[in-house]
Amino acid sequence: MRAIRFALVVAFVWVAVGRGGEVRGQALADRVPADALLYAGWAGAEKLGPAYSESRLKGVMDASNLPQLLAELGPRVVRRVQLEQMLEGDAGVREMFEGVLGLGEAVWKKPVALYVGPLDYSGKAPMPKVAILCDAGKDAPRLAEAVTKLAARIPADAPVKVRAVVAAGDVLIVSNFAYPERIEETLGQRPQFVEALKHGRPSPAAVAYFDAEKVLNVASLAINMAGDAKTTQAWQRMLLTTGVAGVKRLLFTAGFDGRDWGTQAYVEAPQPRMGLLATLLEAKPVSDEVLRRAPQSSTWVAASCVDLAQLVGDVRSAVARIHPETGREVDAVFGDVNSALGIDFQKDLLAALGDQWLAFNSEQTGHGVLGLAVVHPLRDAAKAERSLLALQKHANAMMKGDGEDDPSEPIVQIETTKIGELTVHYLAVPALAPCWAVKDGTLYVAMFPQILVAATEVDGAAAARSVLANEGFAAARKRLGVEATAASVSYMDLPRLAPRGYQMLLALQRTGLGMADMYGLQTPGMVLPPLNKIVPHLTASAAATWVDDAGWHYRGVSPFPGADLLGGEQALITTAAPAAVAAGIPAAAAQARGQARAVQSLSNLRQIGVGALMYSNDNKGNLPPDLGATVKYLNNNAQVYVSPLRKDGSMMMMAPAPGAGADELAKWVNQNSDYVYTGGGGRKVTNLPTNPSEYILAYEKFELAKNGMVGVLYADGHAATVPVALVKQSLGMK
Repeated sequence: MRAIRFALVVAFVWVAVGRGGEVRGQALADRVPADALLYAGWAGAEKLGPAYSESRLKGVMDASNLPQLLAELGPRVVRRVQLEQMLEGDAGVREMFEGVLGLGEAVWKKPVALYVGPLDYSGKAPMPKVAILCDAGKDAPRLAEAVTKLAARIPADAPVKVRAVVAAGDVLIVSNFAYPERIEETLGQRPQFVEALKHGRPSPAAVAYFDAEKVLNVASLAINMAGDAKTTQAWQRMLLTTGVAGVKRLLFTAGFDGRDWGTQAYVEAPQPRMGLLATLLEAKPVSDEVLRRAPQSSTWVAASCVDLAQLVGDVRSAVARIHPETGREVDAVFGDVNSALGIDFQKDLLAALGDQWLAFNSEQTGHGVLGLAVVHPLRDAAKAERSLLALQKHANAMMKGDGEDDPSEPIVQIETTKIGELTVHYLAVPALAPCWAVKDGTLYVAMFPQILVAATEVDGAAAARSVLANEGFAAARKRLGVEATAASVSYMDLPRLAPRGYQMLLALQRTGLGMADMYGLQTPGMVLPPLNKIVPHLTASAAATWVDDAGWHYRGVSPFPGADLLGGEQALITTAAPAAVAAGIPAAAAQARGQARAVQSLSNLRQIGVGALMYSNDNKGNLPPDLGATVKYLNNNAQVYVSPLRKDGSMMMMAPAPGAGADELAKWVNQNSDYVYTGGGGRKVTNLPTNPSEYILAYEKFELAKNGMVGVLYADGHAATVPVALVKQSLGMK
């Protein structure tokens, strides 16, 4: 049921743009505090206006049964869940779901904004400030009352207190903190936000903004305050080596582009750049020379500039600088590979490759993933071919193994054949024959020799017969405005690809609707319109990325949201790639936050160690009998005994109120601490079974392990992150 509800919500978001009003960008940014770490704004389905009424999206929506699906299926899901909950004895569930449905409807019809701010320390546990703002108009008081009733169902001892208020202008604000009535500086006034918006779509329907600089600053502050000198130095090395500190802000915008749908993304990373970031953002433009290798009849084209030799070299250097021991391990792996192959993998193979990559489908070669041809001009064709042959020889030897002694056992090998003047190397297995060949200084790769041969016959010198002469491709590239500067470019001729991709789209939608039908929700028999109703609204889809002194940019244009799925399975390559690049930076920031939490946890353990030592000094060298005995030495601070890796704050919500006595707090610590104490039993610091630097005095609960590691406190007072397996071994656990 959860999966179905989630799928329906996602579908509703997509369909919601199918209703009325004027475009309004940066929704409620003038009501959001400037300290926002994350902001997302939606203009509201009722505010999309003439842009929607003239769009291709409206044509598809009018021909489909998607509005009927949402109108009928949503309430059916709610009724189904209501029934299930009422059967379990929850009589108030009907009122709850009616409130949720009303709030959800307002959120999608009206301008809405999501605000995520810095940590709020006023509650039982530090929690990020979160608020949803909705310009609900006359419905605001009714919705506030519904949210208040929903919030009343939250347990009183929960760490989150949800409140709903109606602010000036009938703006509904739902937050987990006391939202300020007056904001000194709004996000809409913040120069960095205003500047970032200049790199997005004008009058967007949707905006997402992430302040990476603030997040990294918070992480750095936590590590500098809580970490020791070694940890702080390692963090600084990581920032300098990766260059991630050079990433300032991320922006995503989407909205109508004439009759089409446009998306833009921007990663603010101004010059000068350092470390790996400089390598990633120094891509050369895709050249017309490589694009000439795609025939004029191409229906799908993707080209990019990536220097694998430089990238691998810089990554190895970065790893060695951040963590020398890991760097030596990586070098050892490369050394083993080089010995096995008889070549230097990085210097002989990767350095011989070029930096321009092209993939395409065409009438000459075929369609879909199986018909894909990859073309790659080489820097040193002779060295690249020798290296690939060495790799092939080693692969054959490994696959052959002991099977040669038993004729009855099948043997998989990479075979070599001559097709005309071309030498083709292919994997001889059933169904597919992945293959490669080098011709005229260019590497060709395909799933079948027939497709590879067809790709080699494209005359790369004849621009008049290449995709550059394709009117659709030329118009799309011109519309993106990056003919000479694109670091990557993709193109899909959707009117020609749709007959193939439509079947995949039908299968995808039937998967979700079929599940709903199996749960008795009775979906319409036909939701998506027939192909002949969609084709009149199709145009080419195109996207490009480029890099300038300000940072990394992405722009895409398609007939309507989701249209790229009609491009077939290979469309997933170009659809997912920009998202993966843009998502990498928040992931790095998330990793930084995780590292900051781990450092804070070690700081907690070191403070516990100080408390234990102070207790020992006051008690003739005896270690504390339990963790609670250290409380009075640490200013009765319950937060020290709760790991920051417990993100939900579920432990601190049960802590005694500030000002509670030491005995009460000690009892709570012994029952609820996230750290397990092992020093009880009347032990003395001077009479431990092992060296104090090896004796585990306390450790983080295994359930909080991060990547199989937990924080450990040793009797000499130092703390370290240690694999769970080693902790258990040291403690004699299985």
